[in-house]
Amino acid sequence: MSEKQLSRSVTTKKRVDESLAHMRKGTKLTKVRKSRQYERRFSIDSDNVALRYDDSKKIVWLRRLLRKGDDMSKVYIGDIREVREGFSTDNLGKVAENLGLKEDQCFSIIVGSQHKSLDLVENSKQGRDDWVHGLRYLIRKHKDLALHKQQDLWLRKMFEFADKDQSGALELGEIVRLLKHLNIDVTTEEAKTVFMKADTNKHNTNEKGEATLDMEEFVNFHKIITKRPEVEQVFKLYTIDNDYLDPEEMYEFFKVEQERDDITIEECKDYIQRYEACPDAKEQSKLSLDGFRTMLNSQTHALFNSQHTVVYQDMTQPLNHYFIDSSHNTYLLEDQIVGPSSVEAYVRALQKGCRCVELDCWDGPDNEPVIYHGYTLTSKILFKDVISAIDIYAFKASHFPVILSIENHCSVDQQKVMARHMIEIFGDKLFRTPLEDDTAELPSPFALKGKILIKAKKLPPQASEDDDMSEEDEAAEMEDERVKQEKVKAGNKNHKVKIARELSDLVICHQSVHFKSFEHTKENYTPAQMSSFSENKAFDLVDNEPSAYVRHNTFQISRIYPSGLRTDSSNYDPVPMWNTGCSIVALNYQTPDDSMQINMGKFRDNGGCGYILKPDFLLTAKLPSGISFNPNGPFPDEWKRKIQITVISGYMLPKPKGAGKNEIIDPYVKIEIEGVPMDKQNAKTAIVDNNGFLPMWNESFNFNVNCPDLALIRFLVKDNQVMSKNDLIGQTCIPFNSIQPGYRYVHLLDKHDEDIWGTIFVHVTIKPIHTTSL
Repeated sequence: MSEKQLSRSVTTKKRVDESLAHMRKGTKLTKVRKSRQYERRFSIDSDNVALRYDDSKKIVWLRRLLRKGDDMSKVYIGDIREVREGFSTDNLGKVAENLGLKEDQCFSIIVGSQHKSLDLVENSKQGRDDWVHGLRYLIRKHKDLALHKQQDLWLRKMFEFADKDQSGALELGEIVRLLKHLNIDVTTEEAKTVFMKADTNKHNTNEKGEATLDMEEFVNFHKIITKRPEVEQVFKLYTIDNDYLDPEEMYEFFKVEQERDDITIEECKDYIQRYEACPDAKEQSKLSLDGFRTMLNSQTHALFNSQHTVVYQDMTQPLNHYFIDSSHNTYLLEDQIVGPSSVEAYVRALQKGCRCVELDCWDGPDNEPVIYHGYTLTSKILFKDVISAIDIYAFKASHFPVILSIENHCSVDQQKVMARHMIEIFGDKLFRTPLEDDTAELPSPFALKGKILIKAKKLPPQASEDDDMSEEDEAAEMEDERVKQEKVKAGNKNHKVKIARELSDLVICHQSVHFKSFEHTKENYTPAQMSSFSENKAFDLVDNEPSAYVRHNTFQISRIYPSGLRTDSSNYDPVPMWNTGCSIVALNYQTPDDSMQINMGKFRDNGGCGYILKPDFLLTAKLPSGISFNPNGPFPDEWKRKIQITVISGYMLPKPKGAGKNEIIDPYVKIEIEGVPMDKQNAKTAIVDNNGFLPMWNESFNFNVNCPDLALIRFLVKDNQVMSKNDLIGQTCIPFNSIQPGYRYVHLLDKHDEDIWGTIFVHVTIKPIHTTSL
């Protein structure tokens, strides 16, 4: 390390130490809710696990995340998604001026899967910066914790949850209630038996003289009751002494069970050092059963291939060679009639890796364009506020380009304002370099790293400074059914749109043009032009001209958007669009339905960067034999695979939202294959009654997959309780080519694609189906 680097490191550590000291000491902060302010004392607890503050009335959305004790509330560091500076939330943006707030003293803590915010004000910029830097440091440290350390924190959280009287110890009744909460269906007598085994300090009693467990004993109690016989069975298949695996035995396990032909003895030794908690075992290079469980439960050894959690695909091909993660009506948080529009919606989409967002632009007061869903009662937000948020968050989750899909309903004057805002706010991020010629290939995601691209209508070269364009002839995306109906009522069926030269000049790679036919596109358009299709038109092409649609998508980008009649913001099935090579398949990001969960699963691949390279047959529109690719088949035999999935068990499956307090779930697992029509299939396990903690299935399912490059495998864990309104316990969706064979944990997500503690344990084999090739 150079002297300069060492000095910087010392300075950084000193700054962190000062920030942590400031937070531990505690300060009075002003909490802002809507137009009201409350002064509260905030601090970080001594072991940096939780943010504590006094709060007489807890906010409803925090009830599940906060713990109350000693008149204090808690937010665990692990539940904090982000810390923002300034007026960075909708709430602060709206009330800052009226309340006279100073931007350099404000910050916001974003909590939970719903990204709710605690908006706070310090008395000084220095104090604010201490909180921001300190909290960000603790969030990073929490993310870097080893798995067993995260488990320790979770156990502490559960201990405090169960310790209703804040005594620092748990009596049997408190533990039984906790077990019910964790979906562990045991009798009081069964719990008492384990309780007595874990109670090593018989002197620990409560005021009534009843035995209690302290934190250390509770950890032991949890270890006894969470014993995993199905994992132990796998462990004992490869160990001679039944207690430990040595590197050679681990090597055999990885070669035979996990199908790791590239595994080495040295790598096995490294795994022991990484996952074994016992110092003596680690020194002897041996892996205990606990270490084995920790290893299998790690992200490295999960069902989703950890090598695909980073960008690994070729990113130097033209933009139209990629599937691009895309959002429709990005500004909406709820429905499309009366729901709120929000800058926060853009932040959430970009943070999830979305690379194409939509801006529905209309004239606003004071010559400032606004964004909202036209002809509805949805609220309005300023165009410049959205652009400012995009400037901040565009490249937080991915360095690859962001496309702004502009739906332009503005006057020429306000279009000029839009152009000025984008030029001034984005600066060098805005891509403005003209392509070499009209027939040139599009630039690559790699060449466009850190760039923002504009998709909109563009004036033809011969047009005057500002010119009319017929929506009927030139509109890139035929407006949705609702807007069309409103225009017909208003007598504007053949409405002309005037385009400002300033806005037109910002459109480089994605000029919106009207689709007439595949032949017309090939003869008259270039790769830098693109068409948008309503879902109904796209499904018609998929059903009736699939091969022609595939060929079209090798030449030009297609954008698909939901029907305007989906006023509830529901989504169409994106899979048929991907099967024909459509690059931009825009979905309502605000709706966590099946389609959105499948979309999130597809774009987990390639590091979650928002760009997935299409398979070769979608780039050439041909099979290896030279015949045209058709998603309806036939498919080369060398592509075909048989996958066997054995669902062994589940672990710590949470209750679905809305389940009764004392209710124990009846879980089952459903496996769905998504992809080309011939591959679409599903199967489900039997129902296990009254066991959400460790349900055992041991059921195997076989699926033949004809086109693995387009296939996704979806796991859904559901509750069979008839009375439950929402039966989803957890889900995940994984591209077929990202699946690792062998004994694997499936880490479950909630409907918003946020991690939950629950997992299912599976065994997977994938084999080729050998027949005659096409």
